[in-house]
Amino acid sequence: MRIKDVHEKEVRKKIEKAYGFSVKSMKYTPLGEISVSYIVKLKNRKVFVQVGNPEFVSKNKLKEVLRFLYFLVHKHGIKNISNPIKNNNGNLITDYKRFPIVVYEFIEGKHPKPKEVSDLNPKVMAQIIAKIHKINPKNFNLANESTDLKWEGRIDEFIDKAKKSNKKDLKKLIIGKEDLLISTFEKVKELVIYVKKRKEGRVICHGDLHEGNLLVNNKGIFIIDWDEVAKSLPERDIVWFYKNKTFLSEYKKNIKGYKIDKKAIEYYKKHMWIRDITYFIKKLLRDDLTKVERKLGLNLIKEGIKDLERLNSKFYRKSFL
Repeated sequence: MRIKDVHEKEVRKKIEKAYGFSVKSMKYTPLGEISVSYIVKLKNRKVFVQVGNPEFVSKNKLKEVLRFLYFLVHKHGIKNISNPIKNNNGNLITDYKRFPIVVYEFIEGKHPKPKEVSDLNPKVMAQIIAKIHKINPKNFNLANESTDLKWEGRIDEFIDKAKKSNKKDLKKLIIGKEDLLISTFEKVKELVIYVKKRKEGRVICHGDLHEGNLLVNNKGIFIIDWDEVAKSLPERDIVWFYKNKTFLSEYKKNIKGYKIDKKAIEYYKKHMWIRDITYFIKKLLRDDLTKVERKLGLNLIKEGIKDLERLNSKFYRKSFL
């Protein structure tokens, strides 16, 4: 997204001075909603530059997340993740006005398709995630995962607005599915109490391993975008792969004594969908979306409703939950 008062020419001058770069070109990349991103071409390589929006991410949190990533790459040898670069002063953040600039090594690759994520070289994914989960969370001042459901609790409000709106495509998806969505939220409220009480076994989780945060190239799989990293139950990451037997088998080999917590899996899966469906219903009520943005939002809501119906089916609950 674009952020007011962030100007490409100024960012270019700032990183050239702070990192000693000779910038050949900068390409704005519309990724996410909490930062301005650029692919920057240097003489012999590319780097990825993010200018953060302090309204969404505090500098202290960002600083600790970057310290964690730098530790994983340079102290723990985990190369399959975003690799932040220090500036000439040895800092991972460069100040630009009130905005933090972070520079990463550029990762060439493609995002997998959504249906490919759970089967994406599950053995390697299990090894990477297990390595991260083994890191002692006490060594980093990372936040605990948020269990505040205030945003998700607005789903009935946005359902009502959608039904009264002139957005026919959105109304078509929502009408008839109100009970499914509201009952799922009620189940999430019940399950979050269990998750809060389960104090043991907290690890550091990426927390958002969808296809947009994964890159694949001939060197392997890379995990990017660590905005949601937090201390959580391991199922917060495992939920993306729990149906894959190869993944679970390999994870258990690396994390001795691990037993999957089905109630936690149910919470993270259902919470993820209610959170995202709430967000996209609100977004689709706007009039300023492009056709591509609108199609993306509608498809995600459709996929979420279909998955929630499957999760709530008697067959699925009997066979897994």
